[in-house]
Amino acid sequence: MNTLTRWEPFRGLNSLHDQVNRLLEDSFRGNPTDSSITAWAPAVDIFENENELVVTADLPGINEKDLDVRVENNMLTIRGIYGREMYETWYKMTVMLESGLDFSPVVTHHFAFEDFQAAFDLMQSGNSGKIILNW
Repeated sequence: MNTLTRWEPFRGLNSLHDQVNRLLEDSFRGNPTDSSITAWAPAVDIFENENELVVTADLPGINEKDLDVRVENNMLTIRGIYGREMYETWYKMTVMLESGLDFSPVVTHHFAFEDFQAAFDLMQSGNSGKIILNW
């Protein structure tokens, strides 16, 4: 007798999430004021003219379209990703991979590196999990 089993491509995601959390907690445990946790504070000027409160911030290397600017409960929050975050993320992922993290449950596609544009298009469509470019 044949049995049909529903395919769940992200079934292993919860255990992967737990593994990542455990590795991050173990690898980066320490003082909560550690530089890996602290936020970067850019130079900011604030002034008021007749019609508005104006805030200018020195954010070199960050595109305006990549910023998340919010005012909630009278608090201004400006969020963006800058280069240092990228290197810290690479370092953390290297530690996790060297520790034996199995991320294969979330890999949904492989592309030759020459087909990077098709991989990017698929990623932006939201119809993929992790995409690997093979060198």
